[in-house]
Amino acid sequence: LTVAPCKHKAARHTFESVTHPLRYLAGNLLIGIERIVHLSIMGVQKSSDKHVMEVPWTWPANFNPADNQGWGLWKRIFHIDRINPHPVLDKRELHAWYSYDFANSVFFQVIIGGYLPLLLQTMALRHAGFPDDCPNIQDNATLGMLLFNSTSFFLDNEQTGKNPCTSGCVLYGNNSYCEGEPELPAECLNADGYGEVKLTVAMGSYDMDPTEYALMFMAFSVIVQTISYISLGALGDHGAFRKIIFVYTSIVGAVLCVCCIIVTPDLWWLGGVFMILANLFFGIAALMYNAWLPLLTEAHPQILALEGSGASVAEKDVVLDKVAGTISAYGFIWGYSGGLICTILTIPVAFAFSDEVDAYRVNITIGGVWWFVFAWYSYIHLKPRPGPALPEGTRSYVRYSWAQAYDTLLHLKKVQSTFKFMLLWLVYSDGFNMIGAVAVLYANTEVDWGCIPKLIGIVALLFMTPFLGIVGLVVVDKLASKYKWQPKTIVICSLLWLCIIPTYGLIGFGTDTWGLHYGYEVLALGVVYGISIGVVQSYSRTYLSNIIPPGYESQMFSFFEITDKGSSFMGPIIISQIAAHHHIRYSLIYILAMLFLPAILFMLLDPEYARKAALQYAQDHPRTDPRHPQKFQAESDAVGQTFTAITAL
Repeated sequence: LTVAPCKHKAARHTFESVTHPLRYLAGNLLIGIERIVHLSIMGVQKSSDKHVMEVPWTWPANFNPADNQGWGLWKRIFHIDRINPHPVLDKRELHAWYSYDFANSVFFQVIIGGYLPLLLQTMALRHAGFPDDCPNIQDNATLGMLLFNSTSFFLDNEQTGKNPCTSGCVLYGNNSYCEGEPELPAECLNADGYGEVKLTVAMGSYDMDPTEYALMFMAFSVIVQTISYISLGALGDHGAFRKIIFVYTSIVGAVLCVCCIIVTPDLWWLGGVFMILANLFFGIAALMYNAWLPLLTEAHPQILALEGSGASVAEKDVVLDKVAGTISAYGFIWGYSGGLICTILTIPVAFAFSDEVDAYRVNITIGGVWWFVFAWYSYIHLKPRPGPALPEGTRSYVRYSWAQAYDTLLHLKKVQSTFKFMLLWLVYSDGFNMIGAVAVLYANTEVDWGCIPKLIGIVALLFMTPFLGIVGLVVVDKLASKYKWQPKTIVICSLLWLCIIPTYGLIGFGTDTWGLHYGYEVLALGVVYGISIGVVQSYSRTYLSNIIPPGYESQMFSFFEITDKGSSFMGPIIISQIAAHHHIRYSLIYILAMLFLPAILFMLLDPEYARKAALQYAQDHPRTDPRHPQKFQAESDAVGQTFTAITAL
């Protein structure tokens, strides 16, 4: 069908030569997906099945990749050296691993953590008729010219629309009129200027609040991502599918972000679909990407130099931990740097567009293009490094992945001190994650930004968090080293520090003067959040690393990441229902409880007792990693971006 329109022979030949690699690649991609699905669900006949170690397609027998640069590129990306599948790590491959962090960090810093929820919320508001269809908008041109020298004004007898940077509201007769259109949903009132109009969008037979819509789709995307984390973990560690899945899911995720440019108020629901799919593909790509870390660590020249040196196992572990920590730390730094630079690039967009919807769509597109472009260096220079076959007798990747998760939970429940910490982490990680999720939506619809343009204020808020996160980690690390602070103390203090945010917001129930009513308050509390968010994540991971039974690091840290992802859907669901039936400010009560109660219960934990219990359990139930004995920390770091590694530097 693609070739038929080209009737001219030369044009047809040129068109075929250009599109043939793409068409062949697309066809083999479908074959590869089918084979992966077959192996995952139906299983393999035996663990030595050749499909486990081979790429799921072959090149045409009569095709020479050297004849076409495009084909050569794709073969270079997916080619596996059968003679030496795990070569020595060089700087190019190491930088390729760092560069993907630089590329994909914009997704959770700029897109899913910023503009995409804002786009969903704003599009739903526009579809619900805000602000054009608000009943209190006046059409009396004569009165408008008399009061404001403008025909755009609205009735506001509750006086919610005062803004010191405009002519504000004036009292005329028995009514209060404000210039322009309502800027906040709270200013969309009934025709008499009293009582807020309930703005909703219809999802089938269910009427949904715009904020509820954004949070519910966020929750559903996290649920889907968590299931994929558990189900596909084995594909990252076993077989030769890691790079194939990594490349294609990353490309699709970036393209989905770019597609957000087509979301309009009439297609308001499409943004939610893009959020679910983009978050899913981002999570799968990140899962595959993180699985490279232990392999790169083992191939590092410093580690290989110890093989024939006569060094003891303990000495090798020390060097292994140091190398893994350094690689992770630089990946973390590259990632945050990429997110900060991309956030800075979105600032001019805030000035270029008067309509916030256009700015949100363009900034999401910038993030998707950034991810797509800068990931190519990783695609080309990261070597596939295939993993071993599944254990003997294992038939399905998915079933094996779920069995591993269940096995981890069984072991975790037997180490009570570690299990109690995991439960606390499940709760308070949801608390601090929801501060960031609610903050941008709250700032978009509930805050009077006064003289600060709203879009500029939101961009500043998104920039502050990662920047201050690095600053907070560096400062706390120096103070902890100087004053010998323990991870437990730092985590408790960080949680109590974060409690300032919801506590201050709850004051707003009693007064309109302060308590998260104005933009400058949001920016001030953004500083509180930014300097502590990286600290609480980093030292929570450090605390866990000290109370894990030796030999169980990989499983425990994987479960640590899963609980973080798994808890991230509880908050959006609960807060979405609060926003639907009450004011979103009530969600601060939930966030405060999720931070304060774990901080109090954390005081009851004894890290020394937990460490001894973990060591005793390891002695009673000895275990080593089947792939990389005695190399636990490198494997544990592979499950996610490690915040602890910044302290290792």
